[in-house]
Amino acid sequence: MEDVSPSAGDQKYDPLTVHHLEIGPLSADEAERYGFGGLRWAFQSRRHGAVLSDSPDYDHALSACGAYMGAGPDRLTAAFDALVDLMRAELADRITADLTALLEDQLLCIEDLNGLVGDLHDWTSGRDVGELLKERGISTGRPVEPPADSAPPGPGEVRVVRAPGPVTYEPSEGEVAFAHDWVACALSIDFSARLEALQVGPRSEVAAANQPEIDRLAEQATDEIAHLTDLLPDK
Repeated sequence: MEDVSPSAGDQKYDPLTVHHLEIGPLSADEAERYGFGGLRWAFQSRRHGAVLSDSPDYDHALSACGAYMGAGPDRLTAAFDALVDLMRAELADRITADLTALLEDQLLCIEDLNGLVGDLHDWTSGRDVGELLKERGISTGRPVEPPADSAPPGPGEVRVVRAPGPVTYEPSEGEVAFAHDWVACALSIDFSARLEALQVGPRSEVAAANQPEIDRLAEQATDEIAHLTDLLPDK
């Protein structure tokens, strides 16, 4: 499916890095493209195609192959996902105080620019930014999702459906204006460098603490790949 899938988001998501776009834009281009309501679309996952089947023969073969392979790959994926979530939570615990202090500096600067921030706690307590903007009279934009090819297959047909393109975002004018103020303040307080600096030590600590589990899952993955390779027919 990789060959018929569009590109994923603009930014690679690293669970052991709080990317600036998880908080706010750092350039005029990002302000124009994402505002604030569109920030999450910068990290969207690769969207895959699909196989649509109206063929009993295909469906039976697919079910038989799944039983033959077993549940190993699914269990391993779930274990990796759980570890990522755990490490992300551990990183968050370690950096919360420093990140809050950085955000407060940023927000005080924006308050001086436009007077729209108000209570700093509103912005550092995890509330949705879109809601905060709306409370201040700023509407958010809307995501634009390309339509998927969902036409059903014909009788006995099996066909590959190309993946839809990535979701884009259309921010509102007020949202973009606020985002530009965010960028101006971020540059003035060196937000990017400070965000990275406060994560370096905690990131290393979290990685070291979880290295045994990482190694264990990596060994399982190697074994699982070998098992699945053995299931392939001889060429």
